[in-house]
Amino acid sequence: MDVAVGDYHTIALTEDGNVWTWGYGGKKGMFSWMYRQDVGALGHGGHEPHFVPHKVSFFEENGIKIKSITSGNYHCNAIDEEDRLYSWGRGLYGVLGDGSNSPNLSPKLNESMEAIKAETEGFENKIV
Repeated sequence: MDVAVGDYHTIALTEDGNVWTWGYGGKKGMFSWMYRQDVGALGHGGHEPHFVPHKVSFFEENGIKIKSITSGNYHCNAIDEEDRLYSWGRGLYGVLGDGSNSPNLSPKLNESMEAIKAETEGFENKIV
């Protein structure tokens, strides 16, 4: 089991490759962008808080097993068994790596990292 902590949330990875989160889900309303953690670090598709661990269903629903997790102040990352990166939470200042300043309320495959992996594939065997 692995655990990481953000400012108002916790993420845990169980031995079976499932991800669980709990804590503050974010602010709702017109001016939510003004608050420190405005959306989605829990990855459950909404803003509701969870005061006990709650499974992030996205991975199980899509048959994805996670091998590693990390957490920032207001976002989370997970790496699956095929080394694909998923990110969710507050996207301010581009921390999700998806080229935007927008939040993801549920895990989303980081396409930028997929492009980097494809571009650098086999690089370790090249002479510079």
